[in-house]
Amino acid sequence: MKESGRTVSLMWVPSHCGIKNNEDVDKAARMIANSNEYEDVPLHLGDLKNFDKTKEISDWQTLWKETNAKLRCLKPSVNKRISPLKLTRKEQVVLTRLRIGHTKITHLYLLLGEQQPLCITCQTKLTVQHILVECPKYEETRRQHNITGAMNEILCDDRRTLSNMMTFLKATNIIDEI
Repeated sequence: MKESGRTVSLMWVPSHCGIKNNEDVDKAARMIANSNEYEDVPLHLGDLKNFDKTKEISDWQTLWKETNAKLRCLKPSVNKRISPLKLTRKEQVVLTRLRIGHTKITHLYLLLGEQQPLCITCQTKLTVQHILVECPKYEETRRQHNITGAMNEILCDDRRTLSNMMTFLKATNIIDEI
């Protein structure tokens, strides 16, 4: 730390009020904290990296709570999702696109400079939620493949649920449009 020109300051904060031995320790700590004597204590780079990482994740989580991203309702925490699933690369891509709500069928119009597509059956905006949850055209097929519930239940990390969803997408020929 010293060589890099960085300094770390530690502050004493009283915390054991009313406990005799702890008050003695606090008094000694206060004396040292108020003195102008400093002692160089080696700080391991690993400890500093862990502190930085924890702070960055905390700041990121604060920002994430304030965002309006579609993914936030499925993933409220910025902590890394460790999936127990063994998905193929194509299944990973499909799942990620569905989770963020950006698929070829729902968002290709942006690249082509066209109007947002409407569901042929419902004449409503075509979205991932509409396909997986709302559209009556797929209601029977969703039921057959046990695709029920809200988006966060359908796109969770449950092996059976995701297997059912992939089978549903294949049965409806939607998988290639994701």
